[in-house]
Amino acid sequence: MKLRIQFYLILCLLVLTGAGIAGYKVFKLGVPIVPGENVTRWIVEAKITFFATGGDVTARLSLPEQDVANRSVRMGRGSAFRYGFAFDERSGDPDAVWTSSEGKEGIQTLYFRVHVEQGDSPTQVFPHFGAKPEVDKPVFTGVEADAAEGMVDRVKIDSVGAESFTRHILLEPVSYTH
Repeated sequence: MKLRIQFYLILCLLVLTGAGIAGYKVFKLGVPIVPGENVTRWIVEAKITFFATGGDVTARLSLPEQDVANRSVRMGRGSAFRYGFAFDERSGDPDAVWTSSEGKEGIQTLYFRVHVEQGDSPTQVFPHFGAKPEVDKPVFTGVEADAAEGMVDRVKIDSVGAESFTRHILLEPVSYTH
C-alpha cells in the first residue's frame, strides 16, 4: 500500500511539473499550442562600422517606433567593447547611443539587436524617464567608497560628457553585470 501512494505522489508531481512547463512555454514564451498556429518573430541585427580619428566618440542609431505596422519592437540591446550604451528618446523617436572617451582610433564596430514580433500590443522597450525624483546625497565609507570609486572610473571611460556619464552611471549596475 505504501508503494502505491508513493507511485501516485510521484506521478502527480511529474504531471504538475509538465503542466507548469507547458503553461510557461505557452503563456510566457508565446509557443503556439494549437497545430497550424504561427507566431511571426524576427531578430533584427545591425552592425555599425566606422573610422574613429582619436577623439571622443558618440554614435547614434535611429530606432523604429515601438509599434510599427502591427509589429511590436521588443528587447533592444546594444554592445561594443569599451563603449557605454543607452537609449535616448529626447528627440521623440528612440535612438541607441554608444559613447566612449578613450580616444578611439581606427575601425570601430558596434552591434545592436532587437526582437520584433507580429502583434497589436507593444511592450515598452526603451526606458521613459518621468519627473525628477528627490534624492539625498549618499555617503560612502570603506569598501562602499572603493566600489563607488571603481564604478565611477569604469563609467568615465565609456562617457563623453556629463549627459552620457549620468546615463551610464544610472545604468552601470545593470550593464556591467550582463
